[in-house]
Amino acid sequence: MLAGSFSSDIIKIEMLPVISHRLQNIKLHKQGRVLRVLLLLTLVCLLFFGLRPKDYDFTNNVALIEGGGLRFEKYGMAYTQPFDKKMVQNLETMDGFSVVLDFQPRAHQDDSFSLILALHAGNDDAQLIIGQWRTYIIAMNGDDYAHKRNVPRIVFNTAEQLSARILLTLTSGKEGTRFYVDGKLVQEKSRLTLNVPAKDNTRLILGNSPYGQASWKGEIYRLAFYGHTLSAKKAINHYNALAATDLFSSAHAIDPLILYNFEKIEDGMVMDHGTSGRHLLIPDTAGPIEKRILAMSMRDNDIDWSFWGDLAVNFLGFVPLGFLLTVVVVQSASLPFKKVVLFAVLACFCLSLGIEVAQAWLPSRSSSMLDLVMNTFGAAAGSFLFLAADKRRYFSTGFTGLTG
Repeated sequence: MLAGSFSSDIIKIEMLPVISHRLQNIKLHKQGRVLRVLLLLTLVCLLFFGLRPKDYDFTNNVALIEGGGLRFEKYGMAYTQPFDKKMVQNLETMDGFSVVLDFQPRAHQDDSFSLILALHAGNDDAQLIIGQWRTYIIAMNGDDYAHKRNVPRIVFNTAEQLSARILLTLTSGKEGTRFYVDGKLVQEKSRLTLNVPAKDNTRLILGNSPYGQASWKGEIYRLAFYGHTLSAKKAINHYNALAATDLFSSAHAIDPLILYNFEKIEDGMVMDHGTSGRHLLIPDTAGPIEKRILAMSMRDNDIDWSFWGDLAVNFLGFVPLGFLLTVVVVQSASLPFKKVVLFAVLACFCLSLGIEVAQAWLPSRSSSMLDLVMNTFGAAAGSFLFLAADKRRYFSTGFTGLTG
């Protein structure tokens, strides 16, 4: 009896390591499942916050005004097809140009620069724009919206006319650049000559940038574009004709290249009554007509608390993913730690790259190289955070690797 009891005790003692190992495996299996669930939740959260359109609803917020005109709201946009060879030749041979814009701006509550009109040919530095910042109407070439590079521009303050209908005439040529408001000269820069990009991909865009990220709110009632500079007398004639008829009927006499009276939208288009036949397209759904993927320029960014906050969010957002992905890989395979970190960082880089590329199709988001870099650094920090948490086991491997 005593011998049998002793033998049973020996068996129990011999079974303890086996039982302990099985319990440890069960514990690791449960931990692995929990970690995988956490990894999946982290991935879903990053995809949600990275790809959510925020307040963008994919609707082109452009509406026809009774009596003629277009009303632009946030994310609204209208544009022409790229100019044909004849139109490009007209732009190349003209000595100056004029834009006559009958519009009604609204007060902008923030510091964003909004584009009323742009002639764009794929290069932001060469574009011709008329935009609004606060109560100021600005015409210039390029994309120096914050005026940090001191790119020449002409400016008119609409503070007294804000929320009132304005007939703005912009002329530019060898004799300089002028702003007329309701037929009166309000600003002149004799040394400034603005240029229109003359390429086969030049197009006219109203109410937004080609990327859909500089939307303007207001009404445009009439628009004419000429391949020559209008005199002061012509500017007054336009104003008097508009006041009398509410149409640019007299404009036909001086051959505008583009002329929109915005009487109706037919088949998603506004007819061009000028000589170029550049009909204006107004699609039902909004979206960028040009994609800016992984923008690298920081020249106009304000280095303020918002900028640093954005950097922190992009860095910290990928720290949990890098950490969890490293833990899961370590538990799943016996690999050197360097390879584990490389795999985790590359996987997070590819995820971030996919998110940033997709954001180029969302006007409410910005596809940024800086965001991609900060996401990748955050993932690397997460991997090394696991190293710090498991330093003893890491050092015991002699810097060769970790086994799960």
